[in-house]
Amino acid sequence: MAYFARIEDDVVVELLQADSLPEFHPSLTWVDSNSAVYEGWAYDGNSFTDPESIKTVQETKDEKLQDVSALRIAKIDSGFTYNSKVYQIDSEAQKDMTAIMVQFALGNSNPHGGEWRTSDNEAIPMTDSEVQIFIQSAFAHVVLIKQRSWYHKEQINLLNAKQDITDYDIETGWP
Repeated sequence: MAYFARIEDDVVVELLQADSLPEFHPSLTWVDSNSAVYEGWAYDGNSFTDPESIKTVQETKDEKLQDVSALRIAKIDSGFTYNSKVYQIDSEAQKDMTAIMVQFALGNSNPHGGEWRTSDNEAIPMTDSEVQIFIQSAFAHVVLIKQRSWYHKEQINLLNAKQDITDYDIETGWP
């Protein structure tokens, strides 16, 4: 069996394993390859290169920093467990909580309607005091998530070797 790679814009976009290269439309560029070549690899007209091997330290670092940001968002979007119930703490929920706290600051009572809803829409009765404590706890949890994100980003920015950056575990220490 022989290996072939279809090239578009100097990138492998398709692989084929066959006894011989079938006839394709002449606008398609097929070249001989081998079993070690994968889609997404660069092709310079003579040889194939794994794009991971040509990334700069900064590109590797930028990707890892993006991974940390994505994980931070996922942690926040996954909710907050309070008194054995999961509540939303995403940006929309945080806006709602802020509006409720503003109402409390203005001296208004019961701006929450006497209850707060869990992530699965269960109404949990809460007094004004209980809602204030809940919201403060939720905001503290969000801050802890953000602080862990900042910590990981600081640690990544201290690294100077691609392998160290790649190996850095961003999963540790989250609340």
